[in-house]
Amino acid sequence: MKNYLFSFLAIIFLVVAFAGSFAVDLKNVALGSLYIGLGDFFSSAVSEELETLRAENTVLKSRLALEENYIPNETEGFISVRVYSSYPFNTRNELIIQGGTADGIKEVAPVVTREKVLVGFVSRVSEKTSSVRTIFDQDFEISVRIGAEEIDAFLRGGNHPLLTMIGKDENIFEGAPVVLADSRFPYGLSIGLVGEVFDTPAESFKSASIEIPYSLNKLRVIYVIDYET
Repeated sequence: MKNYLFSFLAIIFLVVAFAGSFAVDLKNVALGSLYIGLGDFFSSAVSEELETLRAENTVLKSRLALEENYIPNETEGFISVRVYSSYPFNTRNELIIQGGTADGIKEVAPVVTREKVLVGFVSRVSEKTSSVRTIFDQDFEISVRIGAEEIDAFLRGGNHPLLTMIGKDENIFEGAPVVLADSRFPYGLSIGLVGEVFDTPAESFKSASIEIPYSLNKLRVIYVIDYET
């Protein structure tokens, strides 16, 4: 009798243990399915959010591009003009602009970017168009001053404009602002920043490269200053 009772209890124990194990397995399966479902849900939600952000980013970029090409209302003393394309040649020494004598543009008038950084000056004018000689022209030469100390220098144009004739005893530093100091133009117009400084013992003067804060072939609208010398 005891043997039968022992066997019966053993069977019950095995059934309970198996049932418990089976329940645990079912629980694990259920949790696994839940995790997979939640993962798919959140993955889908994140993907949708990323797509929304990408779309918004595209819109913002488009708006910024439009703003870059936007011609503001005429500001007194400045005439906004469009720049004609020279593609595929992309000449750097000269720009042709949509504006001429009919718009009040005169020869030798300085031309600047929206940020009032010098691009060059008007070299030829017709009734409806004009030519602008840029600082990238090899014959472009102009007096400038450097930094808070207003150190005298001479800017020579070209594909890589150069600051020349800087006194040997002058301390100039990379990043110092370079401004216009030529009597033909408004004093203090920005040109760029000092780049690398060259102090060759055999030379009588120091020189330096200049960093220009715009890309010439990206200019679409520039401004002619109505300036009488």
